[in-house]
Amino acid sequence: MDNRLKFSEQVAMLDHLKTKKLITTMEYDKIKLFIKKKYKIGIYAME
Repeated sequence: MDNRLKFSEQVAMLDHLKTKKLITTMEYDKIKLFIKKKYKIGIYAME
């Protein structure tokens, strides 16, 4: 599966957790940054 698709699926699940208030905004930001690094999305793709 393409990294962008995996990233999108994980961010969608993360958004769901945030809307249900199961995670805080700070946790959301940290997890999203980790996922970006893991799948090399955005500026991390250039490394």
